Formats: sequence, structure tokens, C-alpha cells
Amino acid sequence: MNFNREKQDKFENGRLKMKNEIYKLEIYHPIYDMIEYEKVYEKIKKNFKIYKVEKFSEGETIGLIKDNNGNIMFCFQYCYLGIKPKLLTFLKTGIFFLGVSFRVLIIDIKTGKVIQVIPKNDYSAFFDFLKIKDKIIILFELEMYAINFKGDIIWQNDFSDTIVDWDIKDDILNIETDDNLKTYYSIENGRIIK
Repeated sequence: MNFNREKQDKFENGRLKMKNEIYKLEIYHPIYDMIEYEKVYEKIKKNFKIYKVEKFSEGETIGLIKDNNGNIMFCFQYCYLGIKPKLLTFLKTGIFFLGVSFRVLIIDIKTGKVIQVIPKNDYSAFFDFLKIKDKIIILFELEMYAINFKGDIIWQNDFSDTIVDWDIKDDILNIETDDNLKTYYSIENGRIIK
């Protein structure tokens, strides 16, 4: 997967819609359609608890996870960084993994409660999920995590420069950073392969 920092997400009629197997993610931003945004915001603030993704800033973008019948499963508010949130669903473990802004939220599907947040700090933007065998690799701007399908952290690595490209071949994760450094990591343990 290549990451192009120049590319911006496209909103249509004020919303981004992303679907996965059973659930869909809808994003509403006031810059793209203030009327639709206000309509959705008024509806959800009366009927749902809105999870604030950032601790110290007031994000204005609204996100909804809905089931196929249009029922709202989870509401969140965050600061839009120009990177689409991503949603993974694991029905066997009953968990959503939502990558948004500077975080990955691990959410119980039945209750809609956040059961874990990765990472604990706010300095590295979420980029992508890579599902590999029995784990998920979470890529942030300056760090990566490997977790199991329950959300337990298996290993973690930090970077001194921004990740700009990544790919996987034969259980080896290739990470390229801003300084044109390419480093190869074992998917199993996160160690550098020489």
C-alpha cells in the first residue's frame, strides 16, 4: 500500500460513506455541508452519547457506525486530519476496530462502549490497518503496533521519521520513512530483519 500525503479524501454531499461486511461508517463535516451536519448533530446529541476521540481538542467532524438497517451503533467526534477513518469488524470476538485521527478505538459491538484505546498519547496520526494471519498491524505516522483480534498488544515499534510507504511480502513488513530509510520487520515479533 502506498500512502500519498498530497491526496485528500473526497466528501460527497457533506459525508463520506465506507462499508464493510455488516456495518458502515458515515462521516459528516461542517465545511462540506453545514445543513446536513447540523441535522445529524442535532439528532444524535439528543439520543446518543458522543465519544470525543481527542482529549484536548474539540474536533468538529462527526462519525457514525451503523448496521445494515441504519441503526446507529456508535457515535464519535474528532478532528479531521485529511485521512479517512477505517473500520474493521470481528464478529467472532464482538469487536470493532476504529482507526481515527490519532487513535485506534476498540469498541464492543453489543454495548457500543470503548474498551481500549491505542495509543495512549496524541502525537502520531493513524494511517492504516494491515490484517495478517492471526494479527492486525496498526500503522501510525510515527509508530506501529501488532495486536490480536481481541485487541491485546503483541508488539510495538516507534520511528524517528514519518512513515511514507509500506508493504508486506512473505511475512516481512517493509517500512519506508521520510528520510528514505527502508527497514524490514518480522511480522511475528516486530524485530528488524537484517
